[in-house]
Amino acid sequence: MSEYTDAVAALRRAEQMEGDARRGSNWYARYLLVFGIAQFGFIPLVVLWHGALATGVTMGAYAMMIVLLSVYAARQRTARRNFGLRHGLLIAAWSLLYAATIVLHSRDGWPDSVPLAVGGALACALPLLVGAALELRRTA
Repeated sequence: MSEYTDAVAALRRAEQMEGDARRGSNWYARYLLVFGIAQFGFIPLVVLWHGALATGVTMGAYAMMIVLLSVYAARQRTARRNFGLRHGLLIAAWSLLYAATIVLHSRDGWPDSVPLAVGGALACALPLLVGAALELRRTA
């Protein structure tokens, strides 16, 4: 009987841990939401503001945001199964869209383009905001 009760206790503990992980992983949706909304401020700054000061300010602000979000993520107790893969895919999608925006911006035909700033902000925010919505749906 002792083995049976030990197995039941272990299964209950596993269910409790899974529930804690599910409830506790809302932090990742908040992380993605903040990162996604920030794109609406950063992308227009990168596209429309020029010069050394602009580069320093925007990259410094981006770095500060990433450091703060990383500290926030590191302080969380739980992460859902396959979190690393999901996060890697979202950041890869964002990186490709960000790089595409920068390449289009640096070409001769697209300097100071407000449509590029708006389109780039939407494109860069989209995978992050969709990821936040999917994460909220998974944890519900």
